[in-house]
Amino acid sequence: MIRTRSLRWVSVGIVACLVIVTVALLLGANTVTAQNSDQGVYLNKSGSPDSLRVGKSSQNISNISIILNQADSVQSIKLFVNLTSVKSKGVRTSSASISINSIQNGSVTNTSYLNSDNKSFLTATIRPNKTAHSIQIDSAQISGIATNNASKSEKLTYSVGFTNSSTHSSREIRNVSNTSPFKIIDGTINVPDQATGSPQLHRNTPTTIGITVDNLSGNTNSTLFITRDDENEVIGQRGVSINTFNQKESISVDTAHPGGDVKAFLVANSTLGDSDYSTL
Repeated sequence: MIRTRSLRWVSVGIVACLVIVTVALLLGANTVTAQNSDQGVYLNKSGSPDSLRVGKSSQNISNISIILNQADSVQSIKLFVNLTSVKSKGVRTSSASISINSIQNGSVTNTSYLNSDNKSFLTATIRPNKTAHSIQIDSAQISGIATNNASKSEKLTYSVGFTNSSTHSSREIRNVSNTSPFKIIDGTINVPDQATGSPQLHRNTPTTIGITVDNLSGNTNSTLFITRDDENEVIGQRGVSINTFNQKESISVDTAHPGGDVKAFLVANSTLGDSDYSTL
C-alpha cells in the first residue's frame, strides 16, 4: 500500500511538472510575440522614380506602400531614402529636401536631410491613421539637388527603408529594399532623324510634313526651334506653353525640310528678342 501510494504521488508530481512546463512555454511564446510586435510593419512597395534629367533640380517618386498589421500600436514611422546612388554619379545633394505631395491613410509631420555613417538620407516622419492598415504614398518629390555635373547613367535605384522606434536612428533602418530602376538622362532634346507626316499639326491638310519631339520639359513659356547642318539653320519653330510641358505632350513642328540630321533648341521666350531668326 505504501509503495502504491508513493507511485501515485510520483505520477501526480510528473503531471504537475508537465503542466508547469507547458504554461512556461506558452508564456515564453507570448513574450517572444510581444517582443516582435513591430514585425507587423513592413515596406510593401519601395517606389518608382522618374528619370532624372541633367540640369533639373527635382525628381518624383511614386507608389511607396507600407503595410501596418498592428496599426493601433504604431505611433509614427520614419521613411528613409538613401541618396548614395545619385551622389556617386555627380549629383550634389547638400541642399536636397523631400516633400510628400500625395499620401493616403497618414499625415507627414516632419521631413529632414540627414548625414549618418558617411551616407546621406532624406527622411519623412509619417503619423498613420489609427484605423489604417496601410500607408500609400502616391507622390513624393526630391528637390534642391544639383545635377549640372551629373553623368548619364542607367539602372540606378534608391535604397528605401524605415524605422518605427522612438529614436528613429538611421542605424535602426530595416526592411530596406530598392526602388525600381531609373536613369539620369542628358538635358538636351533628342530628335529622331526621320521626319513624320502627322494629322495633328493643326493645319488644313492632315499630312503636313513635320518633326515630332517627345519628352520636352520646362517651367516657362518657350519656343522650340528645329535646325539643320552645322550652321544651325532654323527650318521650323513653334511656341510651347507651360501647360504643354505639364501635360507631357509630344510637339510637332512644321518644316519644309523633312528628314536628315536635325537638332532642337528650347529657348525661354523671355530671352528672345524681336528678330526673325534664320539661324541659332
